[in-house]
Formats: sequence, structure tokens, C-alpha cells
Amino acid sequence: GGGWFIRRGWEDRLSDPCLSSWYGVTCDDHGRVISLDLTRNNLTGVLPRSLAHLQLLKTLKLSHNAIRGALPEDISRLRYLRTLHLAENLFSSVIAASLGTLRELEDMVLTNNYFSGTLPAPTTKGGLARLRLLDARGNRFEGAMPPTLRLLLGLERLDVTANRLSGALPPGYGQLLSLKELHMGSNNFDGPLPEAWSALGRLKIIDLSGNRLSGKVPETWGKGLVSLTHLRLDGNRLEGRLPGSLFGLPRLQVLTLHSNELSGVLPEALAQQADKSELQVLDLGDNTFDGMLPAALAALPHLTALDLSGNLLQGFLPDYLHTNAVLNDLIERRQLRVSGNDFACPLPRWAPHDAACSTRNCPLHHVSDSRVCVPCRPGYFRDALAVLCGRCPTSQIAAEDADVGIVTDRACAVFTEDLPPARGGGSAADTRGGGVGRGGGHKMQVAYRRGEGGGVAIKCMPCRQAARLHLKVVPEEDAVGMRLPDAEDVATAMWATMEEEEAAAKQRMRYGDLRWNASSAYPDGATYSGEIVDGAPHGRGALVTRYGLYVGEFVRGKRQGKGVFTSVAGDELSGDWGDFGAFFPGTGTNWGGVLNGIGVAKYRANARVALRALATGAMTREQVGSAGGTYEGDWKDGEWHGNGAFSAANGDVYLGEFSRGIFHGRGLLHSHDGAFYKGGWVSGKKHGNGTQYYANGDLYEGAWAHDLRSGWGALWSWDGVVFQGYWEMGLKQGWGRETIERTGQVFEGQFRANSKHGHGVLHYGNGDAFHGRFSDGMRHGDGIMHYADASFKDVGYTIKAGYMFDEPRVASRMTRLDASTSLSTPTQGDQEADDNLQYWGQSNTNYLVGEGYQGSSR
Repeated sequence: GGGWFIRRGWEDRLSDPCLSSWYGVTCDDHGRVISLDLTRNNLTGVLPRSLAHLQLLKTLKLSHNAIRGALPEDISRLRYLRTLHLAENLFSSVIAASLGTLRELEDMVLTNNYFSGTLPAPTTKGGLARLRLLDARGNRFEGAMPPTLRLLLGLERLDVTANRLSGALPPGYGQLLSLKELHMGSNNFDGPLPEAWSALGRLKIIDLSGNRLSGKVPETWGKGLVSLTHLRLDGNRLEGRLPGSLFGLPRLQVLTLHSNELSGVLPEALAQQADKSELQVLDLGDNTFDGMLPAALAALPHLTALDLSGNLLQGFLPDYLHTNAVLNDLIERRQLRVSGNDFACPLPRWAPHDAACSTRNCPLHHVSDSRVCVPCRPGYFRDALAVLCGRCPTSQIAAEDADVGIVTDRACAVFTEDLPPARGGGSAADTRGGGVGRGGGHKMQVAYRRGEGGGVAIKCMPCRQAARLHLKVVPEEDAVGMRLPDAEDVATAMWATMEEEEAAAKQRMRYGDLRWNASSAYPDGATYSGEIVDGAPHGRGALVTRYGLYVGEFVRGKRQGKGVFTSVAGDELSGDWGDFGAFFPGTGTNWGGVLNGIGVAKYRANARVALRALATGAMTREQVGSAGGTYEGDWKDGEWHGNGAFSAANGDVYLGEFSRGIFHGRGLLHSHDGAFYKGGWVSGKKHGNGTQYYANGDLYEGAWAHDLRSGWGALWSWDGVVFQGYWEMGLKQGWGRETIERTGQVFEGQFRANSKHGHGVLHYGNGDAFHGRFSDGMRHGDGIMHYADASFKDVGYTIKAGYMFDEPRVASRMTRLDASTSLSTPTQGDQEADDNLQYWGQSNTNYLVGEGYQGSSR
């Protein structure tokens, strides 16, 4: 150890390491070495086999040195070893299988060496049974994960990052219920994510990044991994939709899914636990998510980084990215990444630094400069299939070639003077004719100034044909070329004077400030007429899409302000429009803007509206009727939200509160059949306290749950039956009092599923009374029957009997009850006194009455 940093005691090898206090050596009270810690001491060479002579050694720490060679196989003789730290050395070779026999080992750290072969694992019964930490990252271990690791029930941290391991992830590791951290990134694992791992309820960190895993993210992970704080699955081949259950994990802070093949829309489940969410880092970049940015992003209060780049997201950047304090802070710190998507032009001035809008969202004959849409220069064109402005009015063209026949390809513009002469004399332009476009043939000649020569004609032909003839192609232009015109572009414009040329150049440089009335057509088939700024609707205008016609106000491409939309189905929506939150399907293509504020919607009766109402739960099948109707009230993000009134075409009328298009809160519903409900609603169903008048004359007043009577309530039936008591799932359940007014019969006691069941007191209209047990509406079990005389002034004889299906089976006649006669308290089935007297009635010198009973009328 000549190069050791600290050598105290080691120079004298004949001295006692315990008595001489050798550096890094710890001994027990009997002078036996139990710990050796030479961390960061510049050790070199190989480990001596004599190390195995320290048979009582419990701790061996040699990390951050330069020890090389193999780990001695004799190390398995250290039967009491608990801690083995060999990180940051030059160890190599295969680890002996005998290491897996150590029963007392708790911590094994092999980080950043050159170990190879299979991963250390139990090789005998009870081997590594106490292991809590296995850190083998940064080595050259290969092969599959050892299945015997599932036996390490006390394992808390497993780290095999940056090795050469392969194969499927073992489902059996779902038995490691003590596991808190699982790091398996930067290997060659493949196959699906095991659903069995959802049983690891203590697991806090999962890192499987940089592998070849495929399949879907299990829905069960979002339900079982309740302690998870970090989930890293980036750099794999995962596909399918992202389960919304992941965002319901209460402690999740970091979720990275970068560079996978996930698809679909971002789940609105982002907002389900927003108020309790701990999510700080969300990385969904380089996938194939599409649709609009969900407003749920604004509901995550602790976000510090958000990456949505490299997806297929579309539409206008929503305003909440700027108005929400958390998201706006991400924009200012450049921690919100949205590049590589398909957002619509123009971008707002506050847009994230890497945001860009695509030409696909620009009007025809416009191109995007990544921020706004720029019109093509005079004489240039762009159709739905092109991304640049060119001299040909169509980007796809078919033409007849004299040598090879019909040629169909992308359209290229060439100078007619460069064409070879036709075989029959004259120019090729004369004999071959114009290109044949998608709408028929057209021959295009455009004046073009080249140098000092005169006007030169332009001809459009398939690019393959132009290449075969070795013709010079007139280059296409992007927005940058039009904003900074070169000398040839200026000549092309054919301005009469230098002053006009300079003015035109300045005008093109200031296209972002232009505002004019114009008509535009868009690649998705939409057409717009009205005021335009930055190549997008701004001001008053009319927009026709495949969904219908909107006439009203626009702000930088989005419907915002006062406007009226008439759908192709005949529905008419008018009011205040704006894009202040989420995007909901059916509100347009990339135009953004939905009703927000006060609005009126007149729905034409049609099947589409009926299906939507049923699907969202806004109405039941009976309520929908013939569908259609009118809504007037508050809107939020394109949905009925707030106070409003809806009148259905079938005569149903609802007045009250709405939430995202369905009844929610306090409301009043008049049905077309005469029924009437006033009370609470939750998610389109009666919930809470409310009063229901039925069409047949019944009246219920009390508690509701999920559209069913539930809780305390009273029902007055049209036939004179009155019930007051508890309900469950729409049925009488628990204690209640039922009165039949036409007979004077009163029952107080227990009900089950609408029938008398359990203890109770039944008073007949003639004064008779029974108190005892009932089953399915009949007297069944022990009870006492009291008979009254006709005058109702005195108690007749009494029968104490056991009843079966409403008939007495064992009876004994008792004496008359008078002032000197006492009646013992009735007993329950366990022979204990029943202290709930409301079920049994009260003893009286004249006759028995139930608690609160006052005769035959209410």
C-alpha cells in the first residue's frame, strides 16, 4: 500500500490491527476484526485471498479505489458479512456463484466496475435472504434477470442500470412487496410491462428507460402502485393510449414517456386529481399523441417541466397557457416544449420559444414562416398538397410525354425557352401541350423577366419529365424567401420604378401588420371571407367548414367575440365565443373558439342530437323524446355550464344548474308526461334532497342517490298508501312507517326490499294489533296478537304464538289486560329484551298503540 492516502498502522504488518488502531479497521471486544473500510484510499492491485480469513467480518467497504481483477471466490466464507461495497473500481470477470450463499448479507454495491456474466442471485435455500440493497449498475452483466431474485422478500432497492441484460421483465418480481426502488434502465429488455407489478404497493421509483419494451402501459399500474413518485419509461417501444389511471396516482411527481410510440389524445384524466396532484415533471415528447392540448394541463399546480414536443398535436395554442400562472412560468423559463407539432397559425406573441405553426393550417396560396401565414407572391401558388409556393397552380400534375407516355408526378415549373424542339418542328411546348392537372388540362404561361431579356413563358410539367429532359426548374419559395426578396425575386415582380419596388419590399416585410378584406380557402375544405391579419381571420367574417357556417368575430384565427354558428344538421348556436379552456369534439377543425359566456343554442330534432344527449348522460332515454330543443344560459368551453334552461322538442323543460353539458346542482325538471322534479342533481341524475311529483299522482319527498330514492324520505301514493322511512336503491329498506289510509292499517318496523321484514308492530283498522317478527311481508316467527272488542274501549284476549307464513303454529291464550295486569317486555330471537320499543308499541290499560299512532288518518 505504498500509494495509499492514509497508511496509519499498515506499515507494521507484525503489529496487532486492533491494538495498533490500523486505519479503516474496526474490532469487537474480543479483538476480532469485524469491519474493514478503506473507501477512497487509492488502493490498487487485486484483492488477496487471505481476506477470507477474517471470518467474523461484517462490513467490507472498498469503493472508489483502483482495485482490479476478479472477486475472490473464497469471499463466500465470510458467513457473517452484512455490507459489501465495491463501487467505482476496476473489478472484472464473472462473480462466483458462491456469493449467492451468504445468508447475512444486507447491502451489495458493485457499481461501475467491469463485472460480467450473470447477475448475483440466491444459489442455495436461504442465500441472500436478508438482502435489502443490490446495486450493480454500470457493469457488463448479461443474460436474463435471475428468477430467484423473486425470493428476496426483504429487497428494497434493485439497480441494474447500464448493463447488457436482456429478455422479458419477470412477472414474478411482483412478489417483492418490500421493494421501494427498481432501476433497470439502459439495458436490452423487451416484451410487455408485467401487470403483476401493480401489486408492488410500496414501490416509489420505476426506471425502465432505454430498453426495447413494447405493448401498452398497464391500466392496473395506475391503481396498484399507490406509493409511486417516479415513473420513467422513455426510450422504449410502448404503444397505444396512455391510461388515465396513471394521473390518479396520489404521489406521482415525475412521469417521463419520451421517445415511444404512444398515441391517441392526451387523457382528460390529467385533471381528475388535479387539486391533489404532486406531478412536477411530465415528459410525453416524441410520441404520436394527437388532438388538442387538454385544459387539464392548467389544473396541475406543481409543474416545473412539461415536454410535448414531437407529437401530432394540432389546433391553436390555447389561451390558458398564458393566463395560467404555472404554465406561463414554464414558458418564461423555457421549460414548456411544444416543437414538432402541427399547431395552427398565427401563433400568439406569448407562444413558447420553440413553438411553430405549420403550413398545413394556412389558407391556400399561403405558407407559414413558423409564426404566421404569409401569402405567396404574385404568380406563385400553393394547393393543399404543397408546402411551398411555386409557379404551378397545382402541386400534382399529369402530362403526356412523347417518349414514355403519360407521366404523373409533382409539378415543376420550367422555362419554355429551355424546352427541346418538338420532332415535327416548333417547340416542345407547342406539340406536347400543357400539363394535365387534377381538374383537367391547363397550359400556363407567366411573364417572367430574366436579366435584360424580354418576357419568358413558364411551363408546368411532371418533375420526372423535367429531370429526364435535364431542364432547369424554377425554385419554389418559402416564407423566408418572400420576406427577404433577392434581386431575381424583385425582377420577377416587374415593378415599373425603383420607388414602387422598394415600397413593395417594405410592405412584404410588414405583412404581420396588414389587415384587409379577402377570401381564403383552406386545405381542409374550409373557406373564409372577411377581415384578415397575418394571413388569418381577424375581425368580422364568415367561415364555412364541413361542420357548418359561422358568422361573427374572429381574433387571430379563432372564433372569439359575438357570433352565430349554424351546423349542417340545422342547429344554431349564438352568443359569446372564445377559446379560454379546453377543446371539445365537434366544435370545428383547427379553428378554435367555442361558446364561452351567455349563449343560445337551438337544436334541430335529429338522431345525432339524441345520441349525444344519451351518450353524455344529459338526458335519459325517456327524457330525450324526439330530441332537439333550445338551450339558453351559461356556457363554458363549448358546453352548457352554469345556470341555464333547456326546452326539449318533446316538451320536457329543465331550469337550473349545469356542469359540462349535464344537469348538476339544483334544478327543476318538468316532463312532458306531467311529472315534476325539484331538487339536487349530480352528473345528470337525481342526487341529494328533492321532491318528485309523478304522472300517476304519487308524491315523494326526501333523499335521492343516482336517480333512485335513497336515505330518509316519504312517499304518498295515489291509492292512499303513505310510507315514511328509509330507502336504499329505490326500495324500502330499514326502519319505516307505512299507513294504508282507506283501511286505517299502520305498520311500524323493519323493511327489506319493499316488504315488512324483521321486528315490527302492525295495527289493524279494527283495533287489533300484532307485535313480533315478519318475513317478506308476513308474520313469521315469535309474536303476540292482541284482539280488541268492537267498542275499542277494552282489550280482548291475547294470543302469544309462533307464526309461520302469517299463520299461528303454537298458541297459548292469555288473560285480559287491565290496570292490574302487566305484560312482560317482548324478547328478540336471542331471548334478550328488545329495548327499541318503537317496534313493539306501548302497554295501556285500554289497548296497545304504536309509538306516534293516532288512529286511522294522518
